[in-house]
Amino acid sequence: GFQVWPGSRLMVEAITFPNPINDCPKLIEWQKKISSGARVLELGSGVGVVGASFAHYGAQVLLTDLKTLVQNSTQPNLKRNAYPETFSELEPPSWLPHDAVKIGKGWAASTAVDWNIHLKEQIDNFETVVKNLDAIIASDCVWLLKMMEPLFETINCVFERSRHAKLLLSFQRRDTKEGNNSVNFTTVDRVLITMQRRGWAVDCLAWRQINKADPNEVFLFEIAPVKD
Repeated sequence: GFQVWPGSRLMVEAITFPNPINDCPKLIEWQKKISSGARVLELGSGVGVVGASFAHYGAQVLLTDLKTLVQNSTQPNLKRNAYPETFSELEPPSWLPHDAVKIGKGWAASTAVDWNIHLKEQIDNFETVVKNLDAIIASDCVWLLKMMEPLFETINCVFERSRHAKLLLSFQRRDTKEGNNSVNFTTVDRVLITMQRRGWAVDCLAWRQINKADPNEVFLFEIAPVKD
């Protein structure tokens, strides 16, 4: 929660540092959408670097994580990056909490969310907020097996109520020698199979090696429910 992982760096770089020559068409669409005021719900925000970066790029972002992380990391970091006039002259978007701050071209606010509790019990004006979302984002949140189902249930809660929200998920390969038989850790295959079983379509928007010393890859996926 207090560390910036490679999946967060890939999410920020892929969306907020466009490379029109190499970026795929879907990634370019996301870059334009985020920079044009997209409404974004972030799950597992940690220190808040992804949500704050998206806000600076132009999005309206509600960052969420466990209460202790929001109080001691996410919210303080948003305030450190806020424009001073946020607190006196500017009105935040109506769907965000009243203490939202202006960062760059966009806005950001934070609230506590536990994936083991229904979102409706944790987010004010839940139905209105979720119905009009453009994106859910989650960066490197699903490396432990015990996290996978609570995270995906939370995402599904949004998918069921949203008009058009899609998920941007970054995921770092950490496959152990036990592979898909590991009792503790997820794998890329395991995550993809679980999403496909839920009826979600998956596209890879970007990927790279972590660094020269670490041959494992980190991926950025777009996930959306398949409409009947």
